[in-house]
Amino acid sequence: ITKTDPAGGEITINLEGHTISARLYAPQGSHGPGNAPNGVQLLVKDTHGQFLFSPWRNVREDEWIELLLQVPKSEEQADFSFDPTQVVILGVKFQVDKNSTATYNGPIWLDDVDY
Repeated sequence: ITKTDPAGGEITINLEGHTISARLYAPQGSHGPGNAPNGVQLLVKDTHGQFLFSPWRNVREDEWIELLLQVPKSEEQADFSFDPTQVVILGVKFQVDKNSTATYNGPIWLDDVDY
C-alpha cells in the first residue's frame, strides 16, 4: 500500500509506535510442504529503502490468520536505521521456506488492514 499526492509523489506516513494489523487468507495449496511451510510477514519500508518486518507466520490453508507488526519509536531503536516517521510502503511478504523447493501461483486475500 502506498500513498501518492495528486502530482504522483510519494507521501510519507509516521507509524512510530503504531501496531499494524491485517488478516490474511490463503487457499488450499498455499501452505507448502509440512516440513518447510511457506510463510508470510507484514512489512514497512522507509524513504531510505530500509525495511521492518513482522515475525514470520506459517501459512495456514483455508483459514484467516492475523498478522501484527509493532513499529518501534525512534528512541527504542538502538542500532537500527529504519525511520518509522518516514514510511512510504506498507506491504505483505509471502515467502517459500528456505528449505523448500515448493512453488505457489495463486491468490491470497488481505483484509482489515489497520494502523
